[in-house]
Amino acid sequence: MNKQTNGIFLAVLLVLVMVLCSACTEPVIINTDPARQTVPSGESMIAQPTETQVQPTQPAGPTIPYVPQSPTSSQPAPTQTQPSPSQSSAVPSSSAVPSSAEPSTAESTVAPSTEPTEPTQPSTAEPDSFIEFEPTQTSIFIRRDGSIKSAEVTSFDNSGFAQPRYTEAGLKEMVEGWIRAFNVSQGREAVKMESVTVADAKATLILSYDNADSFMAFQGTEFGLKSLRVMTIAQAKEEELAISGVMDVNGVTVLATKAFENNLNNLAEIRGSVLVIFEDKIRFCTDTLIPANEYTIRINSDRPVYVIFK
Repeated sequence: MNKQTNGIFLAVLLVLVMVLCSACTEPVIINTDPARQTVPSGESMIAQPTETQVQPTQPAGPTIPYVPQSPTSSQPAPTQTQPSPSQSSAVPSSSAVPSSAEPSTAESTVAPSTEPTEPTQPSTAEPDSFIEFEPTQTSIFIRRDGSIKSAEVTSFDNSGFAQPRYTEAGLKEMVEGWIRAFNVSQGREAVKMESVTVADAKATLILSYDNADSFMAFQGTEFGLKSLRVMTIAQAKEEELAISGVMDVNGVTVLATKAFENNLNNLAEIRGSVLVIFEDKIRFCTDTLIPANEYTIRINSDRPVYVIFK
C-alpha cells in the first residue's frame, strides 16, 4: 500500500514539474475573446482570470479633456465652452499653441503714426500791448473800455513861505470833498481818487472817471479840452461818422474805409489842447496830428480830430 501511494505521489509530482517547465519555456497566449480561448495542445487547462475590458483613454489635450461616453447613455456629451476674447486675454494658457490669425482689436495696441505732421503755424494774433498810466506831466489817459484817467502835475513849492500853504493831507481832503459832492449829483460813483502825492516840489493828483462824459462834467475846461468822446468803430459806423484825411502811425495816408475795417478798435474824438496817452497802440489818426510815439499824441485843434487805437 505504501508503494502504491508513493507511486501516485511521484506521478503527480512529475506532472507538476512538466507543467512548470513548459510555462517557463513557452508563453501563455491569452485570447481576448473568452468564447474562443483555447489552451495549446499538450498543456493542462489552467483557469485564467476574467479580463475586464477597459476603454482606452484619450491623452489629455492642452485645453479639452477626454470624457468617455457609454454607448447606451442617452445623455449628451458635455460641450466645451470657448473662452471669450476678454477671458483668453486676461488669463493666457501656458500650453496654447500660437495662432497665425491676426489679433483682435481689443488686444492689439495702436502703433504711433510715422506719418510726418504739419508744423504748427505760429499765431498771427498780436499779443497784448497795453500800458499803464505813469504820468510825469499833466495829461489824460484813454483806456480801451472808454474810461478815462487824468493827471494834474503842478508846482507845490513851499520853500518861500514860513508856513506851508498846502499839505498832502490837506490837498487830499479838499479833493475828496469835490468828488463826494459830484458823485452825489450824478447818483453813482462816477469819479474816484487814485492817488495824491507831494514830492520834489510837485503835487500829482490822479483821478479816474467811468466815461468821457463824467470827465468833461467834472473837469469842465480845466484841461484845455472843449469836447471828448470815445466809442468803438462799430458805434462810429452806426452813427455814420465821416472822417477824412487819415494816416497810420507811420505817417502813411490811408483810406478811411481801411481805418474802419476792425469794428473792435476804438475811436476818440477830441477837440482842444491836451496831451493824450492811450492804453493801447495808436492805429490811425487825423493827418494833421503828429504822434510822439505809438501811445502818445498831443492835441491842439479847435475842430474835432480823430485817433483810432486798438
